[in-house]
Amino acid sequence: MKKNIGILLLALSLTASIPTAAYAANPTNEKTQNYAAPIEEKEDSLRSIRSELAKSGATLTLISEDEYYAEKAKLTNESIETVKNRDKLRDSLSLRASDPYTYGTISRTETLVDGKGAKCQIRYGFKAKFYSSGSFHEYKEILDKGFVIASGSGDFDWEPAGDIYMQIINNGWNVRFMASGVVKATVDSTLSAGFEAAGFSLGGTSGTSRVYRNYYDIHHNF
Repeated sequence: MKKNIGILLLALSLTASIPTAAYAANPTNEKTQNYAAPIEEKEDSLRSIRSELAKSGATLTLISEDEYYAEKAKLTNESIETVKNRDKLRDSLSLRASDPYTYGTISRTETLVDGKGAKCQIRYGFKAKFYSSGSFHEYKEILDKGFVIASGSGDFDWEPAGDIYMQIINNGWNVRFMASGVVKATVDSTLSAGFEAAGFSLGGTSGTSRVYRNYYDIHHNF
């Protein structure tokens, strides 16, 4: 009898150490399915491109793949699905077929006027598709439509003198950006001294408003 009890206790002990059937049949539990990479890991993958941009005061704002392709589809007058499928087929044939791409708006801000109560800045940049991991990054594509936006203490417009020129250079490490145009500022007369001191020319008046203009060239390597 004692021998039988000992055998029974040993069997119960072994059974308790085995995972339940329900858990064994579901190795992909809820925690695994909802797993998302920590913010620190995502940020570390962008370390290279953020570091390069920071050298000249430029910034990166991440956008979704859908937002990127919605913008690209507008430029090509095609459906989003058509453009995306064509790109995915092309990417599957590249050397980096297994690498995930990131999408973002790259921009830089320059101050043209900042004194005597007056302020004027221009922000310029582009949307891009790129690969970035640790100490390496590479621009895969930039959308043809760059942007230049003027802002400040008044109403501002950027009047382009021609098309924006952009080119991926240095084996994908940088993007050259070039644009020329006129910054048109409609401001209160109390701000006139600040704009005139910065080299803006008076182009007209209307009541207490003054219209100033300044031709500006942008040459920058992101």
